[in-house]
Amino acid sequence: MKRHLLATLVLCGLLAFASPGWSLTINSGAINVGSQDPLHSPNGSALLADSGDQTEINWVNTVLGTSFTIPDMTKYDFVGPATAVDGNPGIVAFGLADEPSWFFIKIGTGSLPAGTPDHYLFDNLAALDWGVVALSALNITEVGRFSHVGELGGTNGTNGVPEPATLLLLGFGLVGLWGFKRKFKK
Repeated sequence: MKRHLLATLVLCGLLAFASPGWSLTINSGAINVGSQDPLHSPNGSALLADSGDQTEINWVNTVLGTSFTIPDMTKYDFVGPATAVDGNPGIVAFGLADEPSWFFIKIGTGSLPAGTPDHYLFDNLAALDWGVVALSALNITEVGRFSHVGELGGTNGTNGVPEPATLLLLGFGLVGLWGFKRKFKK
């Protein structure tokens, strides 16, 4: 039994320290930005009639089934910088202000084909203080098309997203406690 406990502790320790190795980096590996944030599914993109706060909040609430209000949103003009992820210039990372659960990007549609979405909603999963997106998911090739970013559900709002490795460690701990209880019941 002691060997099993030791093996579980070693595995948990390895998982806790190994998780950054699975992350994307920028600046030649100096900064860990987590992983690529997925476009929210379904309806993670839309061509909205305008970029007003109420229009954007209504769209987000419809997609997520939430009831955010304008004060729940942090919205700012995108001034950058956005940095290409090491080894993949088609994926960019940029800092987020409030560690949000979700963020959306509004792009300028200028020369894009008619009907191309101009708002894209992402689930912010790994490093909550970084947005990491593939430009191809936005139907663009350069960051200069970013107009503004909106953040929801962060330190300004609600619904923080737990880190997956933390949940895994919690699960191992609960299984370990269940094992100890079972051993001492015998």
